[in-house]
Amino acid sequence: MTTSDGLWHKDAVFYELHVRAFKDGNDDGIGDFAGLTSQLDYFKELGVDCLWLLPFFKSPLRDDGYDVSDYRAIHPDYGTMADFEKFLEAAHARGLRVVADLVMNHTSDQHAWFQAARRSPDSPFRHYYVWSDDDQTYRYRDASGDTMPIHVDDDFAKSVGLPGIIAHGVALKPGKPLCLAVCDGKPVVILPGFPTSAMFTFHDMIVPVLRRMAGLPPRSDAKVTAKVPVRIASELGRTEFVMVSLVEGDRGLIAYPSGKGSGAITSFAQADGFLRIDALADQMPAGTEAEVTLFTPHVRVPDLMIVGSHCTGLDLVIAPLARAGLLVRSIAVGSLGGLAAAKRGECDFAPIHLFDDTTESYNVPFLADGLELVPGWRRMQGVVFRAGDARFEGLTTAQDAVRAALADPSCIMVNRNQGAGTRILIGRLLGGARPEGYWNQPRSHNAVAAAVAQHRADWGMTIAPVAHAAGLGFIPLAEEHYDFALVRARKLRPAVQAFLEALASEESRAALAQAGFRPA
Repeated sequence: MTTSDGLWHKDAVFYELHVRAFKDGNDDGIGDFAGLTSQLDYFKELGVDCLWLLPFFKSPLRDDGYDVSDYRAIHPDYGTMADFEKFLEAAHARGLRVVADLVMNHTSDQHAWFQAARRSPDSPFRHYYVWSDDDQTYRYRDASGDTMPIHVDDDFAKSVGLPGIIAHGVALKPGKPLCLAVCDGKPVVILPGFPTSAMFTFHDMIVPVLRRMAGLPPRSDAKVTAKVPVRIASELGRTEFVMVSLVEGDRGLIAYPSGKGSGAITSFAQADGFLRIDALADQMPAGTEAEVTLFTPHVRVPDLMIVGSHCTGLDLVIAPLARAGLLVRSIAVGSLGGLAAAKRGECDFAPIHLFDDTTESYNVPFLADGLELVPGWRRMQGVVFRAGDARFEGLTTAQDAVRAALADPSCIMVNRNQGAGTRILIGRLLGGARPEGYWNQPRSHNAVAAAVAQHRADWGMTIAPVAHAAGLGFIPLAEEHYDFALVRARKLRPAVQAFLEALASEESRAALAQAGFRPA
């Protein structure tokens, strides 16, 4: 096994498993390392790069093995140390890496460290743990149900009242940091700091309690059923709330994820509601008919739906439509994602900028039956960096800029989301390289510029108007065609005609030119 590539995990395919539940090698009904070793060729056939093993150390198993009693011993149910070493050697011989889920923030009460610390206040292991004079005051129940000691200053505890914290951390995403306490008979709620975390924990856990305390019936939320067109990955063990934007499809409502993350407050501007992914699911498959809880009692379906590549010039074209009272919604999913949505009849226009190497032309080769091309404008794509960065200053080609970036391991990039035309351009420049920051994949040109300007990245690719507006250095790569794939069956809709008129208007063309675009 070679470990020279410190970034191997960026591209690796991980397979997480519990030894106990995977393969029984001695017919005792419990999975073990002998059984796991017999299946290593199966992992290679799947294309797995690394096996991620849940805790397999010696443990009383009161917390699924996370309550370790000896870090240097294998749980006897899973075999011996020799069995583990045989498994590890066999995995490495097949080019498989192995990661162990090592739990260092707590131990079992049967661990020798804890036993020694408990026997004597002078034990060198005493400071490994937090101690209390009773078994109730400084305990909380975490998201998994364990009760564990926490450190609270005595004066603070007395000032807020007892018993104090009763729960810190809930199995919600976003929203895990929620803290609940009872202080001298008064309920105390400490909401998470991030806005979406605060909103969802308040909605799911606090509102029902407040309504019950006030003698009100349970809240009746407005809900609709919608089809989810793309796969949504989720985290096992935590109920996840995903904000969605609703669009009208040929066969009913479609729910597009509009952003994830506890700090994604701007997602609320686009979202109509949210859907819930169960804690026992690691994904919501594409095509799922899901229940969407609405933020408002009624859904207003957009008059004009645009799904595809992001461009700041689009805002200039649709501004007159918004002033005229039309509801226009634009969802950035990339050129390829937009084409897929257009083929499924989920939008009116799909903005695209895709170059075909065979015909050496933009966009037309990618149109499917039922779509027609509406010319948009030309825009310059290039490498963006902070002015004064000696690694890029003076360079005249994007190719030279990328070579300079790759030559410095500390030079961090910011990428674009999969399916974006800009992502394809970046991929051609990088070849097979995966520099630091490769997996940072925002959905918009503005987000790329912000990452560089805020020193979260050193370089990326965006369009010239965005780079100049952010005061960043810019090295041009190529002028590309930003056009629109129109769903022909929707062409006569009033909102579609209004967009076509706005696109061709002198007002929009002048605004585009002033912003640095070249109207077609």
